[in-house]
Amino acid sequence: MCEWRCPDDGRTGPSSDESGSTVLLIVAPSIAIAGLSCAGKTTHAQLLADTLGYDYVSSSASIARRAGVPIGRASWRSNGEVLEAARTDDALDRAVDDEMVARATVDPPAVLDTWALPYIYDEARPLVRVRLDSTLAARAIRLRLALARSTPELSQRQAEAELAAKDEATAERLRRVYGIDILSVDRQPFDVVLDTSTLVSAPTLTAATTGIAIVHRLLVQEVDRCFETGSRAEAGLTVRRGLAGCVVLNALGHLLLLHRRTSERTQWELPGGHIQPGEQPAQAAERKLREEAGLDVIVARQLGSTVFGEGEVVYEYNWFLGRLRSGTAQLAGDVFDGLQYFPLAELDEMKAQGRLSVNAEHLVEAISRDEISLDQAQAKGP
Repeated sequence: MCEWRCPDDGRTGPSSDESGSTVLLIVAPSIAIAGLSCAGKTTHAQLLADTLGYDYVSSSASIARRAGVPIGRASWRSNGEVLEAARTDDALDRAVDDEMVARATVDPPAVLDTWALPYIYDEARPLVRVRLDSTLAARAIRLRLALARSTPELSQRQAEAELAAKDEATAERLRRVYGIDILSVDRQPFDVVLDTSTLVSAPTLTAATTGIAIVHRLLVQEVDRCFETGSRAEAGLTVRRGLAGCVVLNALGHLLLLHRRTSERTQWELPGGHIQPGEQPAQAAERKLREEAGLDVIVARQLGSTVFGEGEVVYEYNWFLGRLRSGTAQLAGDVFDGLQYFPLAELDEMKAQGRLSVNAEHLVEAISRDEISLDQAQAKGP
């Protein structure tokens, strides 16, 4: 799925760092996000673009510009007649879809808010295809929320009827132009399919905000998985990925660890994770503390780093000392089920029992060998 690029002349392929290790710098493919109206594709395409540092490109916005109508949320309701008149011969839709295909083949990568692209794209450059599904009832709730200030207010039945009619119009056009059946349960073209139906419980800002945050986390995880696993077929190539996390101690000098419990891993680990494009390692460490443990910390200094591998991926993890500014440690991520401060004396036993992540094991070893010092690391805390 991913494309590798050398930093010197833009040719694809491996490069080497000063140590002679093979390092592949990721230039990730573009991402096409599809979904029926009010399934959340525009919201999540924009959020994902912001998170990845990608451009955001909207086929709906391109259609609106070409048709000469205002661009905005649910603009299809207020400009439906003009849009339909501009699309009678399908030439406009074909032109916009060609534009989406062309954009997916060039740098910089983009998140493309589209419908047809996942089905019609057949270029050599990789593309991650995402579909967001949602029931008609859940999508109607989103529509009502988007139009909460409208007069008169839409009822649930009215919102469902409007969306059902728009679904059929969109499906009929794509069947006619490309032979695509977007109402089918077939998910064949897609790398990622997320059903967001159960995350919309009521037409309230609180419910919407909670659902959006959950879906965004899941979507980032799934896209990241696609990036990691998609394009490492050539034997001998190594992907190096940057990670960062914080060592946070309470007033007793005990170390904060989070307990991950997923189908892939059950372990105690440092709060931390991937360094995003354009982000400094220290910034990533601070961000992950907020996301995973609800703590606002400032990096005091770098403690060291470690390198470990999983399959073809080599992870370089940067350890930082974090000083607490505000907040009380509490779980803020959906992959963790425990949070605890551990005395340093217990960590060797936890390592021997296999209860620590590889990264945490390396940290314990570095502390034991006095390779990193936690002196003067007592941060005010709980």
